[in-house]
Amino acid sequence: MATSRTPALRILVLPIVLLLVLAGNSSVMAAVPPDRLEVTGLAAVPVDPDSPPGSMRFRVQVNYALGVTPSGFIALFLFEDDARRSNQRMSNVVPIKTGTGRATLDIEYVPAPQVEMLTLIAGLFDQDQHLLGWVATNPMSLADWAGRVHFEEAMAARLAGNQAGAVVHLTHAIQASPKTGNLYYWRADTLIRLGRYDEAIQDYTRALELMPEHRASMLGRGVAWLWKEQWEAALNDLTAALDAGADADTLTAWAHRARGVANAAMERPAEAIADYEAYLSEAPEAPDRADVEGWIHQLRPFAEAEGARQDAPDLR
Repeated sequence: MATSRTPALRILVLPIVLLLVLAGNSSVMAAVPPDRLEVTGLAAVPVDPDSPPGSMRFRVQVNYALGVTPSGFIALFLFEDDARRSNQRMSNVVPIKTGTGRATLDIEYVPAPQVEMLTLIAGLFDQDQHLLGWVATNPMSLADWAGRVHFEEAMAARLAGNQAGAVVHLTHAIQASPKTGNLYYWRADTLIRLGRYDEAIQDYTRALELMPEHRASMLGRGVAWLWKEQWEAALNDLTAALDAGADADTLTAWAHRARGVANAAMERPAEAIADYEAYLSEAPEAPDRADVEGWIHQLRPFAEAEGARQDAPDLR
C-alpha cells in the first residue's frame, strides 16, 4: 500500500503517541476543541493483489477539526496486544486544512504470530509534526476480524439471492476465523436455504460449541431437524431455544411455531395447539396467521378426543 511518510516523521510521531498511551487511556478519547478527532467508521476492506499473504487492511473514517494552525495532517498507527509502542507501521498521511471535515485512512497489516488483539490510533498533527489530538479504537480481536471481508461479501451475496456464492464466501471467512461462532451460524442458515440440511446441522452444532447459549443456532438446528423429519431431535432443540429465552421475542415466537410443527407430527395435538397459540400471541402481525389458525382448527377435534380419553374412567 502506498504511504506518505518520512523517517523523520516516524521518529517524531511514535514517541508522542507512546506517551499518550502510557497515560493510561484505553478507550476512545479526543483532544479539547478546536483540534479534535472522532472515529466514525471502522471496516476491513480487500487488500491489493500483490499484498503479502495473510495481509489485512483496515479502513478508518474520522471526523476532524483543526483550528490552531493553517494546515496539518492525520495518520494512523497500529498497536499489538498490550504493547505500549506502535509496531512501526503507519497509514497513508492525509493532509488537512483549517476547519472541519472527514478523512479516510487505510492501513495494511500482516498479523504477527501469537498476536491476538489490535488497537488503531489516529493522530492529528501540525506541519511541524506536533501532536494536536488523537483517538483510539477499543482493542479488537484479530480472530474475529480476519474473515470480515469475506463475511461482508457473503451478506451481499445473500441479499442478491446468490445463496451458493454466500456459502463460498462464508467458507473462506471460516478458514480465516475458525473460532468465530457467528460465521458457522450464518453458513448454516444459508445451507438450509439450499436444502443442505446435514451440513447445516453440522455448522449449527459447531456454532453452539463456540457459543453455547446462542438461541438462534438452537432454533436453526431445530428447524433443520424438522426438514429431515427428525421430530424428537427438533423438539429438543426448539425447547432448549425457548428455555434459554428470558423474555418473549421474535426468536421465541418462531421457536413456538416450529415446535408446534414437531408436536403435531408426533401426534400431540394439545401441545401443538399451545405452541401455535403462543406463536400468534407473540407475533400478532404474523403474515401466516390465517394458515396457523387453520392448523389450530384442524387439530382441535384430535385434542378434544385425546382429552376425553384421558378423562374417561378406568373400568378395568
